[in-house]
Amino acid sequence: MSQLETVQVTRSPEVPSFHNSSWTSPVPKPASISSPFGPRWKISSDRYDFHRGIDYFDEDDTELYAIADGVVFQHREFTDGGTTTVIEHELENPSDAMFHDRKINKVFSYYNHLNSRTTTEGQAVQKGEVIGRMGQTGSTTFTHLHFTTRLVGYCTLQYQVANNRVPTASSECATGFDPAVHPYLFVGAEPRLGLKELYEIQPKNSSFAFAVRYNTSRGHLDLDVIETDFGKISFNTRAGIWGKQTIEGLDDLDNITSWMSLNPGIFRSTTPDEIYYEMHFFQKPAYLEVLDIYGEGIRWNAVGSSSSSSSSSTSSSSAEPTGAGSSTSSSSSDPAETGSSTSSNASEATSTATAKASVMANLAMTGILLDTGLAFWKLRKAVKVGEE
Repeated sequence: MSQLETVQVTRSPEVPSFHNSSWTSPVPKPASISSPFGPRWKISSDRYDFHRGIDYFDEDDTELYAIADGVVFQHREFTDGGTTTVIEHELENPSDAMFHDRKINKVFSYYNHLNSRTTTEGQAVQKGEVIGRMGQTGSTTFTHLHFTTRLVGYCTLQYQVANNRVPTASSECATGFDPAVHPYLFVGAEPRLGLKELYEIQPKNSSFAFAVRYNTSRGHLDLDVIETDFGKISFNTRAGIWGKQTIEGLDDLDNITSWMSLNPGIFRSTTPDEIYYEMHFFQKPAYLEVLDIYGEGIRWNAVGSSSSSSSSSTSSSSAEPTGAGSSTSSSSSDPAETGSSTSSNASEATSTATAKASVMANLAMTGILLDTGLAFWKLRKAVKVGEE
């Protein structure tokens, strides 16, 4: 494993941050995180998945707080998410920032696995007010808060797709996209400390020509964008991610794009100060940028390639649904469902013509069937990682 030379870069973030003094953490110990937002190895299920929230851990009955002034939108009981409280918060957006094709006007905060509630539906709450207590309700056996923030709307994309919801400009359910975004955009994360480094590693098998490991720390549990000359993906918007219309597809990190396989390392409550992601490429990219939710990150340029920075305009991808849950449940359930669905996978090709040609050439060498060029046959592998 050899370290790659990188430079620091700053781009426009995919989604603006709203964090200021009007917001606070939902927990007393915001650094006690057992699972970050985005791609991860899900220890309880022994597989990869896309986690659309943050898991904060602590003791049973730890007080939980409203992250800002708002109104209790809903109380729910879910098989997987357990006792749940949803709070609606209006947002000030003087810059008219957009999320996909909608002006950002509100966020819904979801509190899952509560032992108890201290609110009623329709109740106005203030920032820092106790709204419940941490527990293990639902399918979990680990005391934690699964905390999710859904921007503009509250229905998961999987629910919308499964129920044939047609997006409308005024609907808070039929939005045509996945509303779950990184909670740090509202509750923040301090201190933001630690290294960001790239290392060249051995590709996991002969299908891949090049592989990189991104090393960072607990101070940077905020990865958002991976960009190369083959394409770009964003975890906040799901832009560039194949299969995002279903949970099965979104969780398939081995086939997250047409040009890369993404494999996060194991991360748990006892992990010290380290987190990493392996990126395996079918062809060696000319450059690689890894950016956090604030648009800050590092860039590596292949030897002989141009060192000039590429523009990183905000991506927005239409019709992409996802839920903010940490467990599995039917996508045809209630619109406010906080669990994941297990409906059939549907991939979406978003690569450039160059990337598609690269994938076709590499996959042809390994005998893997390719369809008309819009999607390739799923490459399955057995993954064995130690369980906590």
